Amino acid sequence: MPQMPSGSNPVRRIASFAAAVAAVATVWLVVLPAAGNRADVRGLIERNERLGIDPSAKFYTELPGMQGFLDNIDSALRRHGESFWGR
Repeated sequence: MPQMPSGSNPVRRIASFAAAVAAVATVWLVVLPAAGNRADVRGLIERNERLGIDPSAKFYTELPGMQGFLDNIDSALRRHGESFWGR
């Protein structure tokens, strides 16, 4: 009887899938919350909340505070354009 290739073994495929799910769950449930509790990351999160920045927004141009950032960037480019990307 011919041997099946190792990649088609259903037990191995299920075990690989389970390992992948466990890895994603570990990152999602352990690593990311731990990173979010670090002082430097927590400070960035609080800053974004204070400025009304919604990290789930599809486009940052839709955020209330974005126009002020764009105005600051335009002003800096007008004053010191040569300092940015060789303009």
